[in-house]
Amino acid sequence: QYTHPNHSGEVTSTADGAQVIADDVVDEANLKVSNAPTNGYFLSAQSGNTGGLTWAEVSAAPTIQATADGALAANDPAIINSDGTVSKAATIAALTGAKAELDTNEPAAFDVVYDKTNNKIVACWVISAGGYVYATAGTVNAANNTITWGNKLTVYNSDSVIQIAAAATQNSNGEVVICWHRSTGGQVRAMSVRTSSSDNNLTLYDNGGTGELCIDRTIDTTNSYGNYRNLDLAWDTDKQTGMVIQCSLSSGKIFATGLCISGTTITSGVESQFTKSDGTQGGWTSVVVTWDEHNKKFFIAASRHADDDIFGATCNAHTTTGNDDLQNLTNLLPIAESIGDGYVRDIDYSLAEKRVMLHSLVNVSGWKHRLYLIDVASTLGTSMVKASVDVSDDWNSGVGCTTYNPNLKKWLVQVKESNNLKYSLVTNAEDSLTASTLLANFSSTNNGSALQVAYDPDTTRMVLVFRDIADGDDATGVVIRPIDSTLKEGNFIGFANAAYSDSATATINVVGNTTTKSSLTPGKKYYVQTDGTLSTTAGSPSVLAGIALSSTKLLIK
Repeated sequence: QYTHPNHSGEVTSTADGAQVIADDVVDEANLKVSNAPTNGYFLSAQSGNTGGLTWAEVSAAPTIQATADGALAANDPAIINSDGTVSKAATIAALTGAKAELDTNEPAAFDVVYDKTNNKIVACWVISAGGYVYATAGTVNAANNTITWGNKLTVYNSDSVIQIAAAATQNSNGEVVICWHRSTGGQVRAMSVRTSSSDNNLTLYDNGGTGELCIDRTIDTTNSYGNYRNLDLAWDTDKQTGMVIQCSLSSGKIFATGLCISGTTITSGVESQFTKSDGTQGGWTSVVVTWDEHNKKFFIAASRHADDDIFGATCNAHTTTGNDDLQNLTNLLPIAESIGDGYVRDIDYSLAEKRVMLHSLVNVSGWKHRLYLIDVASTLGTSMVKASVDVSDDWNSGVGCTTYNPNLKKWLVQVKESNNLKYSLVTNAEDSLTASTLLANFSSTNNGSALQVAYDPDTTRMVLVFRDIADGDDATGVVIRPIDSTLKEGNFIGFANAAYSDSATATINVVGNTTTKSSLTPGKKYYVQTDGTLSTTAGSPSVLAGIALSSTKLLIK
């Protein structure tokens, strides 16, 4: 009788049982691996390789994989797009669209606002011949950077209107309030128009044909087309009440009243008059107003030549919805001193920045367009001004306007310099202003006056309306896409691990990993710039790339 022996060694068996591999005996030499081992490598599954196993290097740090939208070079800074693809951070070139005429008649004054209810740009203007008031709505096409205007609506067809102001109420009706000053009789009146979701035409609510009488004073606004800003309007979007303010050149006094809308009817409140803290009433030459949504106050800025100063005042929000009386008006106090014979030109508020930007003309060693950054929450006076910057030293009849672009997180400042329309992008970083070099919209000689600009958040475009001197003095609109970048504060994710073609699966080294660069200074922080380069100086937006470990290696932060 035969008895099967027990097997021993790496393969064992007992009696005539199954052979098994002993514990703790299999080494690398027994494995079928596609490559030779290297110290520190790990065994990874690779189905296409010999034995389905490969020795591979452990990744230095985390990576992610995504589809490339456009080509990526090795070590390019990468952003994540809204569809989940990745791209190189890059500059988007500035673009000015084709001009779109609103009126063949010459406009004396403009205003323009954005109605968020129906995503419309609403422009209103006064023509020089006759002084009639007109308005229209427009829709921006982001694909070709143009605007299409609707039919011209006659708002007021009496005569002698020389100033105009508008404000979007931002209610569900798509209402825009239009105020104008009629020199004959010295009255300020208001009507409202409504936009439509179906077309670019407006509906007029005329308060009996002549509009609501807001301010009834014999007010002189001679020369208001150029240097002076004597009529302005702002709207409290919470309580749906407004404030209209006007300055008289002859008496030098400032008058204001509240407005509200009930159905299709505008009503105005008790007329108020602003004075200096010492009781002085006259000498004012220009005035503007804006609504500070964060602090829930109207902020008023005015210039007075007798003091060579710019003054400010506040007015609290209305206490109840539908209350058209202004509440808690303060006296005017200097906020910027020793500016020479200055004028306030435009004013705008940014909720993102929680700051007001005042665009003024100052005569300090020559005329300049100067911007003042204002914190309305500060104590009224010079402490309100947190920073200032000059954007142009070309007087050119004082033409200029300003609005905030939340997509760029910058203010766009439009001026006329060397007879051309130009704009500058102004950035606020921790209450420090910097202005870009002025960029020209048009090169036509003597082009443009009566400027106003609005921001369209639906298309992230700016719409400028102006008198086109180079084209028969027509009332004209144009769409501007300022220089931009695909890089934003929150979309930078890391650096490309290698070169990838469009639509390829790209590996991106992310936070905690490293990327290879050249000419780095160890220990220095580096920031991604809007064109995809790196710098030790933060750009706008400020995007930290990482810290240099050596002259060629950056630790991604």
